[in-house]
Amino acid sequence: MKEFKSKNITLNKKLSINEVLAINLYQKVYDGNIYLLHNHELVNTEQLPELVTFSLLIEEGTELQCVVEGPNPEEALEEVSHRLHARVLSEAL
Repeated sequence: MKEFKSKNITLNKKLSINEVLAINLYQKVYDGNIYLLHNHELVNTEQLPELVTFSLLIEEGTELQCVVEGPNPEEALEEVSHRLHARVLSEAL
């Protein structure tokens, strides 16, 4: 059963290309969808070109919202947070 879950995440530093690739690769093995939201921009992490562009537009200290649709969304949110090397602010939904 698919569930929706989201988390607010603050980046400790600007995203590196390795972090972007790690998120994209995780999306490919996850049986669901993962989105990043910032400043009214929603990016599907499966779309590498959009994800790279998105990463270039965000700075250190930026607050993102990560939205997961799929099985075990809490686990996926933790994995994305870990791959972003970020501090989790709060949980929503």
